[in-house]
Amino acid sequence: MVNDIKFADAQGGIITLSVHWNNPVTGKDFSDTTEAVSHILPGGSHSAVFNRMLDAVARVAQDAKRSDGTPIPIIFRPLHENLGAWFWWGATHASTAEFKELFRYIVNYLRDIKGIHNHLYAYPPSGTFNKDTTDYMASYPGDDWVDVFGLDDYADNIPDWIPRVIRDLGVLEKVAEKHGKITAFTEFGRKDIPKSSKDYGHYDFYSKLREALAKDTSHIAYMIT
Repeated sequence: MVNDIKFADAQGGIITLSVHWNNPVTGKDFSDTTEAVSHILPGGSHSAVFNRMLDAVARVAQDAKRSDGTPIPIIFRPLHENLGAWFWWGATHASTAEFKELFRYIVNYLRDIKGIHNHLYAYPPSGTFNKDTTDYMASYPGDDWVDVFGLDDYADNIPDWIPRVIRDLGVLEKVAEKHGKITAFTEFGRKDIPKSSKDYGHYDFYSKLREALAKDTSHIAYMIT
């Protein structure tokens, strides 16, 4: 992974990392929604297990250096899509207070204990949110722990989805600006890649989305498909 980061950085790429951590309580994969968050916070029965997971993240950041020794900047996106129910850190498996505490703990552990200073931290809930963003901001860890406001969203009905996601990103831009943060489309794609070019084929989907973003959300820093 470190070699891949060095290669991408040398091409002028923006490096982002996310993690699909196994459930630290059961050892099963990220889709095992057995309660875990309360057990991995400081003092919990599995806090040492989770610390070892964070140690692995720290090693990547420590080893990701340019030839002159300069640390490579990495946008780290932990606990993504937390408004959904498909990860063990999701909204239906951890309280809002537990989520915020865990996010802050991750940043504090990596930054203050492990001395990682080449991370920027992205906060990327998933899907659409209400127009005043109260649901998006309900689990927001706070300005001291977040650098990037993100959005993860996948397209189904393309003609309806593009204007909706443009609206959401526009709303998010305004909120991020108030907090002095970067806005990014941190993960997106099609739910159903068509086998033919009919009905918004592969190329058409991306070009139409890019055109809409460039027109209406000019401050989106990057997008990941």
